[in-house]
Amino acid sequence: AFTRTTQHDEKLAKALLSCPRLVLACAKGEAKVGRSRLQVFVDPTPAIAEVLQYEDVWSGVANVKPDEDGVLRRLDMAWLARPVVGSRIGGEEWRLSFAAATLAATLNAQKVVVGSRKVVLHTKNGVFTIPRNCMVDFCGPPGSIERIGMAEFLTEGKTQDLKDAVVFVGDVRLVGGDVYRTPASCRKAPWMAGVEFQANAFATLLEKRWFRTPPTWLRWLLFLAVAGVCLPVFYVGRRRRLWTVGFWVAGLVGLLWFAQFVAFLHQVFLPVTGCMFAALIEATGGLSWRLAFLWRRERQIVSLFGRYVSKKVVQRIIDGEVEVDLSGHTKEISVLFADICNFTPLCERLPAYETERVLNQFFSRMIEVVFRYDGTLDKLMGDCVMAFFNDPDEQPDHAERACRVALEMVRALKGVEMGGVALRVGVGINTGNAVVGNLGAPQFYDYTAIGDTVNLASRLQGLTRDFGVDIVVGEATYRAARKHFLFRCLGVTSVKGRQKATKVYQLLAPLEEADTTLHSLVSDYERALSAFQNGQVREALCAFEALSHRFPNDTPTRLMLQRCRSLITRTEGTAT
Repeated sequence: AFTRTTQHDEKLAKALLSCPRLVLACAKGEAKVGRSRLQVFVDPTPAIAEVLQYEDVWSGVANVKPDEDGVLRRLDMAWLARPVVGSRIGGEEWRLSFAAATLAATLNAQKVVVGSRKVVLHTKNGVFTIPRNCMVDFCGPPGSIERIGMAEFLTEGKTQDLKDAVVFVGDVRLVGGDVYRTPASCRKAPWMAGVEFQANAFATLLEKRWFRTPPTWLRWLLFLAVAGVCLPVFYVGRRRRLWTVGFWVAGLVGLLWFAQFVAFLHQVFLPVTGCMFAALIEATGGLSWRLAFLWRRERQIVSLFGRYVSKKVVQRIIDGEVEVDLSGHTKEISVLFADICNFTPLCERLPAYETERVLNQFFSRMIEVVFRYDGTLDKLMGDCVMAFFNDPDEQPDHAERACRVALEMVRALKGVEMGGVALRVGVGINTGNAVVGNLGAPQFYDYTAIGDTVNLASRLQGLTRDFGVDIVVGEATYRAARKHFLFRCLGVTSVKGRQKATKVYQLLAPLEEADTTLHSLVSDYERALSAFQNGQVREALCAFEALSHRFPNDTPTRLMLQRCRSLITRTEGTAT
């Protein structure tokens, strides 16, 4: 800025006068006046400053202000300070930056108007408007603009190379010079000289390549749009896992970066940092809210369903994979009742603590089997267990599950004795529509199932004692599971509480485990039963007698044998 007086100042001033459209640099600094510190412009020495009085000579402020991270990205085009004239300080005035002053000189501006957001240059060809502050669009990394050393210029005579060119003269030393880090800096060229930065700023202004910033309302609109998208994603809807939220955040941040990149290509600076922070904050807030909400919901679900269903089903309910309807709703289910046979007489002979021990052992084994097949434990009634399938968890194979549970219950009780007597369980299963949900009073309620299907299942369990078998199922269960299990038709029987007779079946074994002997028993028994039902009592008697010899321990065969003999006796007595 030629602020130090030397003996060559007058010669330099004369030489400068021969240069058309000259721009001299000045600096902005501080001056202490009394107790105050004033912003002032530091002009060249008096001899050189006289050149500024000429019309084609401009003065430009060479100061720059790097951002907080130390990187120089933008330039103020107008500076306000007080000029220093000798020992006197003048009034405040505006001066253009060195790059803007160079532009004004190049365009031969006749008038300059400094506004709050823009600087207007009035030229013979019209008005040229530039922003008050703009980001510089660099031509490339440091050294991209052609440099000619002073010694090279003087010795090799490159005057013609500079014809009709805008020339910036300045110090480009990297050590002790006026250098800065810029966005265009790289590993090979980390520092850019201040004079090259001014040249880049001039090129940006001349070619109108400055980055424009969207208006405040548009930035707020973008912020609200991002917040509006994040709100339903992170706070509303079904539960989302952590990786899902991370995917949404990464996608949104990537989209914002892409939008900023596209805007950058069109010389628009799109501030998306605030939007990114908004997305991250909303994601964090949404996760925190969901964790608190889901933790409370999880406790409620565990409290309500933890004693009804297995831990696996509880976790599926918590994860949202199972939709729970607590209100009374009608649904097809398979209901199972399991009861210890002849339990009451056994209790009379044993002390209470022995009864308690056996019951606890019985319930533990039965409940374990129910939960193994994801059944819902309804209630424990005395020595009876009630469970059902296909609610709340959807189970298309609910009838098959109920049958497998019944068979495993029978196996699980083998070897358990009470007072020296081996315990036997009787299981009744029925399939059909029932009302399922929270039933009871506000003070006390249970998640249970009610209806004719449930009542019939209970009655079928009672029939196990009458037929002397372990498992009795209804016709609907038989039709739903007959492809997987071997059943034996026990006939049509009257059930307490129902006017219509019911066809019942005995569940024997899974088809893959049933041997030829068991298949032979079923086919021969059902053939004899069919003869009995068709009135061919003597043929049925012969068939059941043959079965009784082959299977002496088969209770249904013995019962049918007794019925045939009793019917024949009554028929012959009536005939006489």
